[in-house]
Amino acid sequence: MYVRVLGGPVAVADGPQGGLEVLPEQMRLLVSAWLVADRPLAPEEIQRVVWGDDEKDHRKDVNTLVWRLRRRFPGGRVVTNGERHLTQGHSLRLRRGDDEVDLWRFRELVQRGEAARTRNTREAARLYQQAVDLCGDADPVPDRPKADTLLVINIERVLKEVKSAWNALAELRLSLGEHDDVLPYLKGWVAADPWDEHLRRWLMLALYRNGGKAKALRVYEEMRELLHREACSDAEPGHLLKRLAAQIAADDPDLAPQPMRSPNRSPWDGLAGDDPDYTPAPPLVTDRPVVARIINVLLGGKDNYEADRCAAAAVEKQVPGLRDLVTQHHDFRRRAIREIAAAGIEQWIDIGAGLPDNGQVLPVAREVVPHARLVYVDNDPVVGTHTRGVIDDPTKTAFVEADLRDTSAVLGAPEMRRVIDFSRPVGVLVTSVLHLLPDDVTGVMAAYVGAMAPGSYLVVSTVVSEGLPEKVVTVSREHVPFFHPRSQSEIVTWLQGLQVVPPGIIDCQHWRPSGTLPELANQRVVCAVAWKPGPDTRRI
Repeated sequence: MYVRVLGGPVAVADGPQGGLEVLPEQMRLLVSAWLVADRPLAPEEIQRVVWGDDEKDHRKDVNTLVWRLRRRFPGGRVVTNGERHLTQGHSLRLRRGDDEVDLWRFRELVQRGEAARTRNTREAARLYQQAVDLCGDADPVPDRPKADTLLVINIERVLKEVKSAWNALAELRLSLGEHDDVLPYLKGWVAADPWDEHLRRWLMLALYRNGGKAKALRVYEEMRELLHREACSDAEPGHLLKRLAAQIAADDPDLAPQPMRSPNRSPWDGLAGDDPDYTPAPPLVTDRPVVARIINVLLGGKDNYEADRCAAAAVEKQVPGLRDLVTQHHDFRRRAIREIAAAGIEQWIDIGAGLPDNGQVLPVAREVVPHARLVYVDNDPVVGTHTRGVIDDPTKTAFVEADLRDTSAVLGAPEMRRVIDFSRPVGVLVTSVLHLLPDDVTGVMAAYVGAMAPGSYLVVSTVVSEGLPEKVVTVSREHVPFFHPRSQSEIVTWLQGLQVVPPGIIDCQHWRPSGTLPELANQRVVCAVAWKPGPDTRRI
């Protein structure tokens, strides 16, 4: 059987040349069954797919529809579950065979194209082009059924896969200098998804390289107008889009067509706004304390060294209740992750992740979204060793060993690109780490916010200077020389362009607690959760 789901009206044929005449309600049911081919469609789902919100009892109609489909398709391809017949009607499942299903072919080409990126850019572009061509020029899944939540999730998953392929193909074709050829595709893709800032960046770059500087800048202004009209009056495009617009306005020579520097060149290279004074930290050793390992001591862990244990004891002597504070901060993270996952976030980046423990992101996120993906980022090799040891699926989880200030290294790492789709909303956590850097991190945070697609969330927390006794600062710096408590006004600058959700910038133990918590004197870890407005997630 030959099945078309992508790029046009769904069609079913019994051979390469012959089509099968299928009634509209049968076709709506078929496309739904193909999208959830790994499980049966329940009778109530069939009713919703075919008849929408019609309140009429369609149980008999379901049985008739399924019976007719069974007769229409040979070889026992349509399977029913007759035991539910008397109460709700038949369920339906399509038994997989040697079908030519375009959706399956699309996924195979994308997988091969991604594998080819590490060895042959032109071959990768060819494979991605074949995959994208299966989707046509219009809506990738035009025959969307009226469906309940489970079916909508499967349809949205296909749309995300297609948009990810659009971004990959644009990157590859532009890297090959084929801006003229990819331009018509980009115009159609941006029209189909005007919120995707990454597609807009590719379109702006293609227009500029094609001699359309004014048109490229107009694409940027259209994004600003869309945000002001649909999101809020003070919303602005992301840092990466804004930076590209400035480069185009200045005719930056770095925007000229260039061959790829390596098969894994990232879209962030040269555009992420890194700190020009940044220099990599020296390799860490075990004879001095490291914050991730100090926290591990305070949580009762075993992944630490003598220097870490001595430092923890010294700081705890000056800060009674420090262990309670660490625990409360982890509880805040778990609460924030659960709520953000429930709002629609399926992928995460944990910057300054620290050693694995019961406050890690993935187990909590997967309580809500079982297929959640995550990239851990940390510059401590010990953290890397332990984190890689707990990764069970490299296609959904990865570790990037990098300093968070080197935003190109973080965002452009092959491990990051393998797991995270930056054209879709992402949850970014930068928690309990920014007070460990002596630098002004405003530009660094702007780079991360700029990389976030509309609909994304940012979670930040830091020790603040307000109300913090000087003795705490002094003893902390004896063991962590770069300990640098932040002011609450600094936190506000990190959240520019985002909407801070209630209860705002607040002590972490007071962020939507499940019960009353004890006050911790002379200890302040302040947090905030902020949303980048977009259509794919809701504000919590």
